Amino acid sequence: MTMKKTFGAILLTWTTLALCQDQKSQQFWSGRLSDSMCGASHQTRAAVGKMSERDCIFECIKALAQYVLVDDRDQVIRIAN
Repeated sequence: MTMKKTFGAILLTWTTLALCQDQKSQQFWSGRLSDSMCGASHQTRAAVGKMSERDCIFECIKALAQYVLVDDRDQVIRIAN
C-alpha cells in the first residue's frame, strides 16, 4: 500500500468514526481523498506544477481548499465536522 493510499485510508477511517459517533446508525464511506479546489481530477494543476497528486492536494489545502471525498463514480462529497 502506498503512502498516499495509507494516508487516505487513515483519514477516511477517522472521518467515518467521527461522523458515526453522533449518529445512531453507522455509515460506511469509501473513496479517495482529494480537495475542493481540484475535485475529482488533479491532472491539470499537477501537470502544470510537475507534482504528484499527493503534492497537489497539499498545495490546494495550503491555499485554503477543503478536504473532500471522491467516490467510485467521481462524485465529490464534502467532508464536514
